[in-house]
Amino acid sequence: MLGHNGIGSDLRVAAGLARSVPRFLRHPLTVSDARRELASRLARREHDFLALARDAIYGHASSIYRQLLRHAGCEPGDLERLVRLEGLEGALRELLASGVHLTVDETKGRRPVVRGSLVVEPASDMLLNPLAAGHVPVASSGSRGAQSPLLMELAFVRDQGVNVCLAVDAAGGSGWAKAVWEVPGGAALYRQLKLSSFGSRVARWFTQVDPRDPDVHPRYRWCHRVVRWASVAAGLPLPAPVYAPLDDSRRWRAGWRRWCGAAVRRGSAPFRAPRCGRVRPPAAPASI
Repeated sequence: MLGHNGIGSDLRVAAGLARSVPRFLRHPLTVSDARRELASRLARREHDFLALARDAIYGHASSIYRQLLRHAGCEPGDLERLVRLEGLEGALRELLASGVHLTVDETKGRRPVVRGSLVVEPASDMLLNPLAAGHVPVASSGSRGAQSPLLMELAFVRDQGVNVCLAVDAAGGSGWAKAVWEVPGGAALYRQLKLSSFGSRVARWFTQVDPRDPDVHPRYRWCHRVVRWASVAAGLPLPAPVYAPLDDSRRWRAGWRRWCGAAVRRGSAPFRAPRCGRVRPPAAPASI
């Protein structure tokens, strides 16, 4: 992920989304694609780990992991030998024991990283991947501090789609219709793109919050519009939001049940996660 701040950055993200989303949607994964990708990941994981360490850690001067590795006396050649001798899991256990790790508080920047004589005050760029392209604006949860705006790469979203595609197929859900029930924001956008990266695209987006509400950050209002417009222009439309407020049960039940009923009549059962199962229209909309 990359850091994300400022109007100039927003404009670049909008342009990038408009260019990238049609290409992303044009070639959805099949189950066979996902199986091949998973097999390839497993076959090349040690090589990929070392390449990532070389380019995103040792090649990134401000990386906190670079400082931790060098404090532990582990240069690139040492890391390669360690992986070759111990395998990836064994190498990671050795690194953990040598202090090459971060606690939750260190990752969140709430306390300095202290390893013996090494003391590093947290900085915003220490955990960013310099190799990642920024496409999808998201934010950290902010559950224990201020939210941090970030950019997620569409290649990462597709990688997550590989995992979900295989999980859904294992549950017998390759033909399920898909819907998202989530407030406007980075998580809703991420989920729509992830679920649309394989099989059929997301058919409906129900939201508990009106997208026109002034409390919705402008970044997410324009971001959803750009993605929607780009997908429609490409002939691969993602759904417009359907406002389904919690305080108007008749309204959201009607919308949700109507969609579920139409999906069942077409022979495609509605899909909800994480339980990945065939479901009847629930008492409340299910979030995917």
